[in-house]
Order: sequence, then C-alpha cells, then structure tokens
Amino acid sequence: FWLHRGEWQAASEAYRQGLLRDPGHRGEYVGRLAEWHLLQGQRTQAKSLVEAESKLHPADPVLQTYQVALALGELPSARRAEER
Repeated sequence: FWLHRGEWQAASEAYRQGLLRDPGHRGEYVGRLAEWHLLQGQRTQAKSLVEAESKLHPADPVLQTYQVALALGELPSARRAEER
C-alpha cells in the first residue's frame, strides 16, 4: 500500500515490521523490500537481499520468482522477450 503511494519510509518500515511479526510470509516481505530497493535505484541491494534470503529458504516460491525477475531484468530487452 505505502510503496504504491510513494510513501517510501512508511513502506520500508511496514515491510521490516512484517518480517518480524509475520515470519510465515517472509518471502513476500523480502520481495516487497526488494521492490522498494529497485524503486530507490538500488538494484544491487535488491538482488543481494533476495539472494541471501533464497539461500536460507531455497524452496520459497515467492523468493524464486523474485530471483528470476531480477535475473531477467539484467538481460537486454530483446533477450528478455526471448526468455519469456
């Protein structure tokens, strides 16, 4: 909610609190934090966050999806179209 309204600080805080309070949905909160980093122009931090969490939770389908999305984002647009 906050992220899409441009409320960057509130979004970051909400996702970090979610990580602490709702560990069953950790992948979703990590993914949202990765999106937050991307919107701040912090691609490296987003990728590092998702990679670190994926090592801890390799079977999490949400984290797997974010890993693939981040990898696709590194390809040139013509190549991304081929990969889809």
